[in-house]
Amino acid sequence: MKTPFHRITSVTPSHSMRSNWMIAFLAAVGAVGAAHSASAGGGVRAWSSNAGNNWNKYGQSNVAADLGECTAVGAGQWHTLALRTDGTMRAWGWNNDGQCNVPSDLGVCIGFDGGDYHTVALRQDGVVRTWGRNDFGQCSVPTDLGTCIAVAAGQNHTVALRQDGVVRAWGDNTALECTVPSTLGTCKAIGAGGELSIALRQDGVVRQWGYTLTGLPANLGTCTAVAAGQNHLVAINQTGYVRVWGGQSDVPSDLGKCTAIAAGYAFTVALQTDGGVRVWSDGVSQAAQTTQVPASLMTCTAVAAGSYNVIVVAADGYSLLPTSNAALTAANAALTAQLNCGDLNGDGEVNGGDLGRMLISWGLCQ
Repeated sequence: MKTPFHRITSVTPSHSMRSNWMIAFLAAVGAVGAAHSASAGGGVRAWSSNAGNNWNKYGQSNVAADLGECTAVGAGQWHTLALRTDGTMRAWGWNNDGQCNVPSDLGVCIGFDGGDYHTVALRQDGVVRTWGRNDFGQCSVPTDLGTCIAVAAGQNHTVALRQDGVVRAWGDNTALECTVPSTLGTCKAIGAGGELSIALRQDGVVRQWGYTLTGLPANLGTCTAVAAGQNHLVAINQTGYVRVWGGQSDVPSDLGKCTAIAAGYAFTVALQTDGGVRVWSDGVSQAAQTTQVPASLMTCTAVAAGSYNVIVVAADGYSLLPTSNAALTAANAALTAQLNCGDLNGDGEVNGGDLGRMLISWGLCQ
């Protein structure tokens, strides 16, 4: 159990000292985030695997210090998306096809998703916008689409849920991922993965199409949420438990009930009812993913998965970075020594916990 922070009132630096310290601290955070595939900013946390290859080589797990408070997150193969509290979108990471170039006239949004090299967004007025690579027509929104309530992006295709419950899909149809079943009926949620699509009907029944997977689990029952990875599908059943099938099938036996799910290349992310985040892999491609949730991560409200990174919205706003990183600990020590604040949390060392308490004492976070 994490020890709650308490407000510290003994440190009262001047405005200029606060400004100088924050500049130095944010610079240190940015450097450590880039080097170790983890960073924090404005309530959003993101991390990638450190094993084997550099899975953060495009900076998709480096959250900008000026991002601000966010309500939702999303991701594509190598890029990350965030929805700020004012409804504006931010995107970062690999931008070779302009997938991170959020249109200046986009306006307020209520949903989004990322494909391999394209991005789809749902505006507040129900209009769907897309940008990025369009080699399969994944960014060519049908002119007769109409008003929508949800969007999803697969590898090279896009799926939208209209306000009348009808599902539409366009883009690459090599595996029939855009061939919506004629018997689908009206739906309330959708998802898209590599070359596959998934929908949750109004009656809670799950339907899938596209890339050939194993059939639906026999005892799946009615569900409340769905998600799609590269080659696997995920659902939360009516009782709140997570089910996974396809390229990945195992679910941690101690997972418990969940409220949200996301799927990456070969891993799954779940948000538990208590706000805790769990991540697990197929055990085969684990070197490409991270199942190690940062120890400093507290209660979360939203989760997302890129191909090789995990993104969350932390309920505690400006969350702290992990304190186990030697470089960050050294930076913390230098900064706190400069301010002569010392070991504020009594753990025997100067680290991120002390800086967190300092931020709280300054009224910069709670």
